[in-house]
Amino acid sequence: MASPGSEQIWLWIGTIGMALGLLYFLGRGWGVKDKKLKQFYAINIFVTATAFSMYFMMATGRLTWWGISTAALLVLLYVLAQTLSEAASGQSAEARSLTNTLKNALIVLWLAYPVVWLVGTESTLAILPLYAETAAFAFLDVTAKVGFGAYLLQNHDVLKSVGGGSESGSAQPAD
Repeated sequence: MASPGSEQIWLWIGTIGMALGLLYFLGRGWGVKDKKLKQFYAINIFVTATAFSMYFMMATGRLTWWGISTAALLVLLYVLAQTLSEAASGQSAEARSLTNTLKNALIVLWLAYPVVWLVGTESTLAILPLYAETAAFAFLDVTAKVGFGAYLLQNHDVLKSVGGGSESGSAQPAD
């Protein structure tokens, strides 16, 4: 069972940081309270730490940490879904629709990561061969990060209606 190289670990940590930065911007723009942000970040740090610890465990320990990390991910997604639903409830129909679409896409894509890991070569199940696992993670990464951002930019007019940009199209700083 091969462990990832240091480049892979830093790339993984970096992409998670970018996704969190985008979610932070969206949350601040839609009036999420600091208490919820702290809760969100605390849970996400726990998810990341438990997932990271799997790389240093033997096969049996990895499944235990996978279960702990996946349970924490479910809590994280629940908190995120509740927060975004509350924030969007006072917005226009278009903004609610955009929020719900992005929220649902994020939930489905983020839930796919632990499933792919479980059936891939890093767990003891090894149902997926390495090339299929790599392709699945690449698809998830591109879709969850680039696809999420592209869809958001495609709906820039909706963001302007909730204070996400000015009429000239330039970004406005968060409070």
